[in-house]
Amino acid sequence: MAAIDSQELHDFLEKLVQDYEAMKSPILTMLNRIQERYRYIPVEALYELSQMTSYSFGDLNALVSSFEDLTTEPVGEHLILVCDGTACHAVGSVDVIKAVEDELGIRCGTTSEDGKYTLKSVYCVGACSLAPIAMIDGVSFGRIKLTKLDDMLASLRTEAAS
Repeated sequence: MAAIDSQELHDFLEKLVQDYEAMKSPILTMLNRIQERYRYIPVEALYELSQMTSYSFGDLNALVSSFEDLTTEPVGEHLILVCDGTACHAVGSVDVIKAVEDELGIRCGTTSEDGKYTLKSVYCVGACSLAPIAMIDGVSFGRIKLTKLDDMLASLRTEAAS
């Protein structure tokens, strides 16, 4: 994972605070924007944001920890989320997770050594009628069958190799 340019981070955060300071409660929007830009929320961003706003570092860290979609850990180029909520679990999400682990050679909750893939299980994506569900780079795939999953992952690996 490439190091973050401190000056670029500072400039980005400064502009972000200016853009959103008029909102009544802009902090969650700002955290989302930081994650959109860096694919995670660097801890140094939380420290600097705490100096630029009325939120303490502890408050910001607690807020990030409260939302499963927000992370302070770098994620791979391709983020694979597998729903393991009740409906998905009942129809095979554990098998989907295991198949992804086997195909990509990583454990759920980790990122591949080459930084290409991150696999996470999430509690619920709110589309139970399409269970089991996976999201790859923000695109949802429902009613996943293991054969379909193999094709999806092969396509992802081909894309990552190019």
